[in-house]
Amino acid sequence: MRIVLDTNIWISYLLSPHLSWLDHFFKNPEFHLLFSEQLLSEFLRVAKKPKLQKYFSDKQLTDLLLRFEEYGVMIDVHSNYELCRDPDDNFLLNLAVDGHANFLVSGDDDLLVLGKIDTCQIISLTQLKEHIS
Repeated sequence: MRIVLDTNIWISYLLSPHLSWLDHFFKNPEFHLLFSEQLLSEFLRVAKKPKLQKYFSDKQLTDLLLRFEEYGVMIDVHSNYELCRDPDDNFLLNLAVDGHANFLVSGDDDLLVLGKIDTCQIISLTQLKEHIS
């Protein structure tokens, strides 16, 4: 199963021990976490905001980035879909399409309202958890 997790999911994972169940995706060969340069850049930009940095250590951030590198699949994105109400989120749609993702997981209503792009379902984190349970 190929999965794109939106930046907001990764930030929540970094901040909340309640999302430790996502660890399952790192080492299970059935799952492939998809990344692009733009997703990693946005994640770092958001994670380095002073209002968030007080909730996690530099080591926690570095460890997560190392896990991305070790277990993630980098995708070269070439698609240029512009379907999202928030144009800043279109890069996630393009990553999902070019990475042949089964799921794009987000907490962003601007993405969730789309429901699907190509063969990729756009779902919430709760829906993902239900799907894999």
